[in-house]
Amino acid sequence: MCVCPRNAWASRLTRARKVNIRAPSQKTRQERGTHAALRYIPYLRDVVALKFALYLRLESFDLFKFEEKLVTKLRLTLQLVLTSVAIACTMGCGGSTKSSLPVFTQLPFISNRTVSPATELFLMTLNGSTVTPVPFTTTEVYSPTVSADLKSYAFDADGNIWVGTAAGSTQTQVTTGGNSYEVRVSPNGKQLVFNQSNPETENYNLWIMNVDGSGSLNLNATLPSGMTACYGGSFSADGTQIVMNCEGATTSGIFTIKTDGTGLATVSTQASFIDTPAFTPDGKQIIFVLYGQEGPEGTTIFSINLDGSNQTSLVVGAYEAVVLNSTLFYTLYDSTLENDRIYSSNLDGTNAVALTDGTTEDYLGVATD
Repeated sequence: MCVCPRNAWASRLTRARKVNIRAPSQKTRQERGTHAALRYIPYLRDVVALKFALYLRLESFDLFKFEEKLVTKLRLTLQLVLTSVAIACTMGCGGSTKSSLPVFTQLPFISNRTVSPATELFLMTLNGSTVTPVPFTTTEVYSPTVSADLKSYAFDADGNIWVGTAAGSTQTQVTTGGNSYEVRVSPNGKQLVFNQSNPETENYNLWIMNVDGSGSLNLNATLPSGMTACYGGSFSADGTQIVMNCEGATTSGIFTIKTDGTGLATVSTQASFIDTPAFTPDGKQIIFVLYGQEGPEGTTIFSINLDGSNQTSLVVGAYEAVVLNSTLFYTLYDSTLENDRIYSSNLDGTNAVALTDGTTEDYLGVATD
């Protein structure tokens, strides 16, 4: 924590002003003048002050002018010190966004592994070395999501959103109506974004609310131009924005919006369906799945800049994607083992590593169904 030295310096200035500068005898003036200058030396740390102290023994030296100049110099020194402290605090606390980003250690997923008590919810370390079952009390679980600190865990089940902790505490239902799906929790664990169908139009809008079910807000009260529904969304690493995939009569699109529902912006529109968009940690790109592609699955993971430029193919055949820290996680179907498997890679799709062995059905569970 940066501590402002203002009070300490002000106290020193106050003490300095209390030096006795009445006109005593010549000898006393010289002795006191020398003593006054020497008292300033620790605060100025300047050889000039030492020279002043030596010159004080000259009868013509004016102590009043000397103190006035010295106090002025102290003020300038104080301003420089405070400016330096402000710069240091800014750089240390707010100048580097990267250092303040959340750090994830666990990846949630769905599996048909046999465990006791039975559960479909699991957590794995990001390298896949350790897998932990998460007990739950509902059925038909989908879209598991966890905050960076593991204190908030959410999923949809039977068309409602449930919230608990990764430790497996009793889950709490935070929506009703059986029409809410595809939930994602913010990195800090304070908010949820999910889709909810409109009973009248049967189209889907994205909603945001607090993890306790309060403060709900329809982010698509006004849909993006040309779109009739929005299906999935995820938070930026700093939790201030949401990227979402929407669909219209002839096109699909990627859009960003602030968590208060303002600042809607278009990233890209495509002729084919778009799914599971996610911000890169620096917020400069979106990683998403695009349907209608070549290959047996017809899906490919792409990256694209926020301005819609530089769309790049990353992983052919993957049908869902999640970004945690600076790692891309995705699900691929293994036609040999006839099971879905979870992989990790760099954000550009290189250095792919299988995190599950294919002996069980393992998948992220975030794709739009």
